[in-house]
Amino acid sequence: MYSAAELREAPRLAAEKALAIYKVDETTVVKTSDPARLAEGKTMEFVRERTSIPVPKLYNMYVDKDLDRSEEH
Repeated sequence: MYSAAELREAPRLAAEKALAIYKVDETTVVKTSDPARLAEGKTMEFVRERTSIPVPKLYNMYVDKDLDRSEEH
């Protein structure tokens, strides 16, 4: 898990303010969103497991109740 402070220091990959996607190291990208969006990750796993469509591998999905989603990153 990465802290809010670590994410603030990571390069943001999306130009859009609505997308919070950060490159935290050479092989890891973190996307933060509203907890209701966990369904997006579940859908990615479903597609990856049941089709030949290339989908990035998810390593973890969780809700961080301590992360203040109202703060600017």
